[in-house]
Amino acid sequence: MPDTYFVLTERRRFALHVHRTGWRTAGEIAYELAAIRHLATKSVSVATPVAAADGSWLRVVAAPEGPRQLVLFHEAVGREAYADPGYPVSFAQSMAALHAAGDDFHADQPRCKVDLTTLLDRPLARIAPELTQQPNSLERWGYLTGLAERLRRAVAALPAAGLGWGPCHGDALGSNAHLAGSVETDTITHFDFDDCGPGWRVYDLATFRWIAVRRCSAADADACWAAYLRGYRQVRAIPELDLAAVPLVVGLRELWLMGQHARMAPLRGRWVTSFGRRLDFLRQWEQQHLAGI
Repeated sequence: MPDTYFVLTERRRFALHVHRTGWRTAGEIAYELAAIRHLATKSVSVATPVAAADGSWLRVVAAPEGPRQLVLFHEAVGREAYADPGYPVSFAQSMAALHAAGDDFHADQPRCKVDLTTLLDRPLARIAPELTQQPNSLERWGYLTGLAERLRRAVAALPAAGLGWGPCHGDALGSNAHLAGSVETDTITHFDFDDCGPGWRVYDLATFRWIAVRRCSAADADACWAAYLRGYRQVRAIPELDLAAVPLVVGLRELWLMGQHARMAPLRGRWVTSFGRRLDFLRQWEQQHLAGI
């Protein structure tokens, strides 16, 4: 949701990340940058921030709509390789390494948790005034709130030990990473940690499952997901409870994104047709994977 500009010099290229006014606090951005720098010290390939001459990471500029924070990053060299054969395995291996490297990360800065508050409560509050203005709004809103309540109960009914917890990338689609060369031999560099935070690690896994369903046929999405799980397990185990929760979290991911669109409506216009398509996705996903919740 922020703006990103390429900054060119004679020898290299950088990415300038420009936050929207009021989107993040300085403390939330400090958490993000600390997490990225921590991963870099653990040999995870990430696009790292560039410090200014005075050593600071964050700049603020006055814009007509209010102050906007700027962070300059090294470029994530390479290309989006989501469609390359073998990429799901390699990307999953890199995500497992990222999770392992983040296990001992702790920060004093505030950051939204990747939990039901972020994935369900806030999105519903943002969607309500947008969705209820549309045709068939009562039926659509009734379905959405009903599904949200069923998802909430299903998550609450999980065993007391709970889902695995730790720093999450927050938008681990596979496309927020660049591959410089071959899937078999080259490093994947992760970027865009704008939605990172402490939370359920299964959210990062479920995000990849979600985008595979979005992009591929049913058979190809299942094959892509199987390859992803195989790659992740080559580096890090997946708790059975986390794996069982993936269908629930895919539903939460869709709700979260609807909430993001609603949040951006004053700036980017109202996503009238998008809400209908996303509700169709949720209905189909519920029918196929959430029967009985």
